Amino acid sequence: ERRIVTYGELAEEINRKFGEKIVPPKGSWLGRSLGEILGVISLYEWAMGRPLLSVLVVRKDTRVPGEGFNRLLRAFGLRVNIRCEQERSFITWGYFFWQKAR
Repeated sequence: ERRIVTYGELAEEINRKFGEKIVPPKGSWLGRSLGEILGVISLYEWAMGRPLLSVLVVRKDTRVPGEGFNRLLRAFGLRVNIRCEQERSFITWGYFFWQKAR
């Protein structure tokens, strides 16, 4: 869909899929809970040579990834332009799903 999603929207979707509150829908624990999950996803994607998929999950107020994403970049020693990394994610995953649909 070429769109970003907020941490709250992602939490709601996870909770809906599992039928219970696995991730807090709001508050400080929301970011911490999702941050751990997204960090693992980013580590995997980076190791596979793909964009940091978690760049598509953003704060509602700023529309950019949270501090956990920035800590992850520092830990990897990476400097990325958020918009460029989002576009790379759209292109990479759009191509993946387009190939699967063929």
